Amino acid sequence: MMNLRCLFILFFVCSNAVLSTSAGQELPDSVRYSEPTDSHLRPAELIVPGALVFAGAVGIGQEWKIMNHEHTVSKLAMEGSRIVPIAGFLCLDFTGVKAKHCFADRLMMQLTSFAIMTGLVEGLKHVVREERPNKRNFHSFPSGHTATAFMTAELLRMEYGTWVGLAGYFAAGCTGYFRMRAGKHFLNDVLAGAGIGFFSARAAKWLLPLEQKLLGWDKESPVRAVVVPQYEPYGKSVGATLCLSF
Repeated sequence: MMNLRCLFILFFVCSNAVLSTSAGQELPDSVRYSEPTDSHLRPAELIVPGALVFAGAVGIGQEWKIMNHEHTVSKLAMEGSRIVPIAGFLCLDFTGVKAKHCFADRLMMQLTSFAIMTGLVEGLKHVVREERPNKRNFHSFPSGHTATAFMTAELLRMEYGTWVGLAGYFAAGCTGYFRMRAGKHFLNDVLAGAGIGFFSARAAKWLLPLEQKLLGWDKESPVRAVVVPQYEPYGKSVGATLCLSF
């Protein structure tokens, strides 16, 4: 099951950016408007994710290990390597790095890609039921952490360019390595997760124009948003309320 804290931190970052506005206050252009985007599906874009998922599927049951012993890995390092890039994708524009899409569109791409990735990962986990290297359960294939990390790395590359994308892919590679080092996944699980993450990011870009049309975001009107993160300490549950007006 995907870690709910990832979504909580995602919305918490949103609420602490420049999203929260008072009624009637106009947001900056970087929050409201996006540059025209070429979002057409090209068959060649399916080669990389398809090859990665295929390689991962071939390795099911083969126990492709890059190390023979389980090692202790800092949970902060493991979670940070996939969560920090998510915050970067949403908020890097506010630090002066030019983004191609407004904040509302970036948030929509993030949520759409996360939904696609989670559906594919959780569906395959319950269908394939590959045992983890540490023998703790049968949810090894594919790696959800790696899928999240590579999804965000591709979003960063598409949004901010090659150099920012390379930083995202470095963090994604670290995530996959940490998961294998901790005995959570085999190499094929990580390869498949990377392919699913890459595909999910591209799919979110392909679907964005349709979502803009359905929500009316293709019109030049101010978008206002308020995000309220919630944490219930006794039940150890997290959540968030997102309100958009346009």
